[in-house]
Amino acid sequence: MALFLKDKNIININKNAKKALADKTLQANLKKATAEAVFKRNQAAAVSETFESSRDIAIAAREASISMLRKLSDEFVENCVKNNIKCFVFDDYESANAKITDLIKERGADFIVKSKSMLTEEIELNRHLKLNGIEAIETDLGEFIVSLAGEKPSHLTAPALHKSRREVARLFSEKLDMPYSEDPAQLSYFARRYLRDKFMSARVGLTGANFAVSDSGLIAVIENEANARLAINLPQTHIAVFGVEKIIRNLNDLPHFLNLLSKSATGQLLNAYTSIIGPPAEGKERFFIIVTKRRFEIAADPVFKEALRCIRCGACQNICPVFQRLSGHGYEFCYGGPIGTVLAPFFIGYQKCAELIDASTLCGFCKSICPMKINLPALILQHRFHYGADKKIKKPLFKHLKKLFSYLHSLIMSNNVLSRVIQPFARLYFKITAAVFGRNYIPRWSVFSKRDFIGMAPKTFMESYFTKNKKKSREKEGDKNGN
Repeated sequence: MALFLKDKNIININKNAKKALADKTLQANLKKATAEAVFKRNQAAAVSETFESSRDIAIAAREASISMLRKLSDEFVENCVKNNIKCFVFDDYESANAKITDLIKERGADFIVKSKSMLTEEIELNRHLKLNGIEAIETDLGEFIVSLAGEKPSHLTAPALHKSRREVARLFSEKLDMPYSEDPAQLSYFARRYLRDKFMSARVGLTGANFAVSDSGLIAVIENEANARLAINLPQTHIAVFGVEKIIRNLNDLPHFLNLLSKSATGQLLNAYTSIIGPPAEGKERFFIIVTKRRFEIAADPVFKEALRCIRCGACQNICPVFQRLSGHGYEFCYGGPIGTVLAPFFIGYQKCAELIDASTLCGFCKSICPMKINLPALILQHRFHYGADKKIKKPLFKHLKKLFSYLHSLIMSNNVLSRVIQPFARLYFKITAAVFGRNYIPRWSVFSKRDFIGMAPKTFMESYFTKNKKKSREKEGDKNGN
């Protein structure tokens, strides 16, 4: 129906959901991967005697760092200079991309080896490098897989979560001429052998950073494959790119964050590799690129500042019933799932997030599993309030119709006279649609087009009750008169 056409500038969650739900392979992959991730997380947290105490300490540490983020940022930059690390701070993506590109070009490199970094996904660094003739070779196995497929990561910590072994085997066979094998060990070995030559010849290695320590100018990079460690140490030049919210006050807080991240992200007691990066080795150079876009604004917001506690573990994605069906790609934003729904309006605006902020059941599972106890459902609900209240935002037609429908429904249901007047017409409508469509049909918008709603009872409870009593009264009257 033309009346229900969507604004093309919004993230079309309903369309993406239909496509994802129709893909049975995707649904099977997501169900298996997310269920296993949640199970492992719960198991690891249950056997840890320090998990809950680490949560409290890490939350307090993050809250303290958020409250003084600008000061810590300046302190971090000063300490980087003392460590012979060149540090640059940018408030916009374009400047950050341009600086990284210049650094790579100045070193005569036409490719870089790159470990997983969600911030580079946010600023779309790979696309920018490609436009400038530089190839970004992803060395994290999951990122390597999705890059071969021409896709973006589907998850914060498991980029290829949505793919099965069969799909990966087919991809390696087609793109890398690997003999077809679905054995994970063989697939990993082939990827490792393919990437090792790249590591040995790369002039520039690029990584993200899980945490940055302000009082020492150090960063921490956590991984399981050692690819980040190779990207840091083998090339002549190392560039680390991260958001300013990754800064914490001191190194003493770091073990508590590591305790939470390993268990929440991968269900491990501790990740395989934790690299603390400081001054470069003799004859080598190191650069830190810090992106602040909208971060200081979020940090100053009394409600949304808690979103910056996020340590990007992906636990909220694993347990979210919407993410479990939609996958990260369906959100059309680099950060999917509940945390992505909270962050997206800040980075791409409410206009584009009209459907996205509704893509949550508000069930609260994400809040319960979040290691930093971020109240994600409350923040998503707050976005809905802001969106509805802001008259400057041009609302898509379906939002106006939804509001009108809700208003009329509320008006009718709260007014006894109106509800009694409308009931006969509603019953007639459902009777007709049941005859025509074979089900009780409400042509509200596409999301309801195939649903079979419960029809209206022939009579309300009160009507049935009084009719029954009247009938009994007449029968008694008849008995008396008969006697």
